[in-house]
Amino acid sequence: MIIIFALGCRSIRALRISLNGRFFLIMLDEIAQLLSRHCGMGNIPKKRWRFESKALERMKKLGISDPEEYFALLNHPVEGPAELKSLVEAIRVGETGWLRHKKQFRDLSEHILPRPEIKRLWSAGCAEGQEAYSLALSFLSQNTNHDFTVLGTDISETAVKIAAAGEWPIMATDSNLRFEQKQFFTAVDNGNIKVKDALKKHCSFRVHNLMSAHYPKGFNLIMCRNVLIYMSPEARRYVMEKLIRSLVPNGYLVLGYSEMNVFESSLIQPERHGDSIFWRRVSKNNVKKAECEKVITNSVSRAAHRGLESKLNKIDKTITNVLQLEGSFTKEKIPQLNSDLRELLARAPKEAVVEIDGVDFLCEEAALQIRRAAAQQRANGGEFVLIASKPGTRYWALRSSLSQWMQIKETKH
Repeated sequence: MIIIFALGCRSIRALRISLNGRFFLIMLDEIAQLLSRHCGMGNIPKKRWRFESKALERMKKLGISDPEEYFALLNHPVEGPAELKSLVEAIRVGETGWLRHKKQFRDLSEHILPRPEIKRLWSAGCAEGQEAYSLALSFLSQNTNHDFTVLGTDISETAVKIAAAGEWPIMATDSNLRFEQKQFFTAVDNGNIKVKDALKKHCSFRVHNLMSAHYPKGFNLIMCRNVLIYMSPEARRYVMEKLIRSLVPNGYLVLGYSEMNVFESSLIQPERHGDSIFWRRVSKNNVKKAECEKVITNSVSRAAHRGLESKLNKIDKTITNVLQLEGSFTKEKIPQLNSDLRELLARAPKEAVVEIDGVDFLCEEAALQIRRAAAQQRANGGEFVLIASKPGTRYWALRSSLSQWMQIKETKH
């Protein structure tokens, strides 16, 4: 009886530890959801490790070991807002740079910024201001009319103060700046560099939470890059809708390369300029036409998908000619992608099909490997088909020079 009792106590203790661990994770989930409602961040599986580590760091700093206590603090009517602000500051990435993604800035400068109607620009999520000032630099180098303004906003008060001051360590400048653009900066005594008034006068900065109800409006161009990837799907949809409505008709939205957004809206459509895809808000007169086209396109896509699914169901799974890619394909997964593509071409010499509709993210190296596989298949006399029917994957394929292989195969019954 004593042995049984001892085992029972041990089991109860193990159960209590297990329950405490689950409760700990449940409360972290509650904190993540609170943060997501506040600023869109925190409740993303791929970025969960960052949220948890930063939340635990804040708890340790405050001497709190129980996440329920920390959750109560975040909800406190007096002390809560300040701690929520500190948590956001800890979690935000804030990575930035001058003329970051140089090709995109080049295409903006050559095709969009010289247009006379482009006068009001917004850098949403500008971090310490380099992106907003880069827009102004690009505008000045391409446009003789200097009647323009750039608004830079960020959720971080610290970052906005740095941006408004226009002063950074000298290492913050990089090789992306051309010689003539560096003339807009001057060195100061403390070893920093500072933006000159000739550039600074065009830019203004303020704190803005993209999850807030109020958005500034009337912009000809909005740049919001590498912000949405840190947000939950619900937050992305909300922010995209608000950003689109902040554009004037025929205004442009510039997104990051990795943001293959799965949104659909009759108010916006993609345009290719150079090597970049920019999103143009449809003018009011074309909205109804776009909505009709969307209904027709969706109907065709659904019918095509039914045909494709029927075709796939008839294929012997042991010798299938279809490679379905799912999840995220970062540089670490390229070797596996190469192996899968080689196996596909070996077992499907006549027709090889790669479907990417289930993909969340594809890096540039992945596009290169798919192009090589397609070229090899064609060289061997076979056919290569890329299935990309969702808006985000279609535009990724277009930007990655894969559109010549992109199609949906239909079968007759």
